[in-house]
Amino acid sequence: MDANYEKISKGDTKQSVVDALGEPRAKTDEFNLPQRHGFKHHFDSAERSSAVEYYQWINGMNWYYCVGFDSFGAVVIKGEGHS
Repeated sequence: MDANYEKISKGDTKQSVVDALGEPRAKTDEFNLPQRHGFKHHFDSAERSSAVEYYQWINGMNWYYCVGFDSFGAVVIKGEGHS
């Protein structure tokens, strides 16, 4: 999963991300990692982005990926971190 996440780039479509990572664990309207401490830069970048929807995946027990999409369904932000 990590190798597929690393290949995701800005501009990729929702469908291509789901094809690469599988169905998301969660879909939200806010950047979604389990903790802000240590990953604040991801949250700050997400707040400044044009993302309107975020998908979250978990890899193993506590490593998370979050990808944000704009209103056209294109990747505009991504971040990863642990709980």
